[in-house]
Amino acid sequence: MRIGVIADTHLQSQQECRRFSDRLLDGPFHSVDMIFHAGDLGNSELLFCLAPCPVVAVAGNTDRPHPELPPQRLLTLEGRRIVLAHGWGGGDSVAADLLRHFGPERPDVIVFGHSHVPENRRVGKTLLFNPGSPTRPRSSVGATVGVLEIVGGEVAGEILPWRD
Repeated sequence: MRIGVIADTHLQSQQECRRFSDRLLDGPFHSVDMIFHAGDLGNSELLFCLAPCPVVAVAGNTDRPHPELPPQRLLTLEGRRIVLAHGWGGGDSVAADLLRHFGPERPDVIVFGHSHVPENRRVGKTLLFNPGSPTRPRSSVGATVGVLEIVGGEVAGEILPWRD
């Protein structure tokens, strides 16, 4: 199973949403089975523009209340427990705050955003995965998106450059 992962898109207009989603689905997400959005969509129209691909999303700190955007989600995919959350705090503390929040009963994967900085690392048995931001990056890596792949019960993440 391949999952396209984005966060912190901060798109404003319907036109921006359409343009972004078309490029994403024709580019790095052309072969994904579903898409995760870890919050700060900007315009919730993006959820509809990404269809026909199934989309699972959460609210970010700048998103307006929306029935399709809870603060976090817990999913089980191919036997792996995956949390999708936006995150909170600042800088390096976003991942640490999420790890503390879940304590010893951590899921297999925590997908998050908020920092606009890509992250793909394991802490113990938990994969911490932040795709960064395709529109407002805050790292020297530049604009990025991500892909998670679940094969044989193992989850691996990849950060991909985004060229607009």
